[in-house]
Amino acid sequence: MRVVGFAIGSLICLALTGSAQQPNGKGATVGRIVTQTRLVSLYSNLETQLANAAEKNDQMKMKELLTDDFNQWTPAPSGDPVPVDDWITKYRPSSFRIRQMAVQNFGKINVASFILTQRGSFGESPTNGSYFVVDLWTEEGGQPKLAVRYISPLQQPSVKVSTPTGKQ
Repeated sequence: MRVVGFAIGSLICLALTGSAQQPNGKGATVGRIVTQTRLVSLYSNLETQLANAAEKNDQMKMKELLTDDFNQWTPAPSGDPVPVDDWITKYRPSSFRIRQMAVQNFGKINVASFILTQRGSFGESPTNGSYFVVDLWTEEGGQPKLAVRYISPLQQPSVKVSTPTGKQ
């Protein structure tokens, strides 16, 4: 009899647990908790340090985090890379947010990709908006340093609204 009572109690617990994970009346499901990996935590911190240094025009800190031959590539015309000295003197975010970061390790290279939303400027050009960024990090003297940045503006999907003409 004890076994039957235990089995019934277990089934009730399972049923209650399963119902807690079902969608509620508003169609939302119970979310999952996303845990950052060690690499995402490390490179989120480094990217934040770099952006904070740029915001404060702390060129010494920026140079600590960049390789001597760092450059930034964009799809903008002329297509030429921005060298390290130009990038250090021209990049000035006034605010930024990093999200959706992923980091892959390829031996001596770590690739961090993320969405950067910022306000600020690059030289005389405003850089307000969201960008998809791929950064290649390497180590020099045991310290991680950013070697290459690929950055491209994100475009909001265009919504085509069709107006019925009555001739369809």
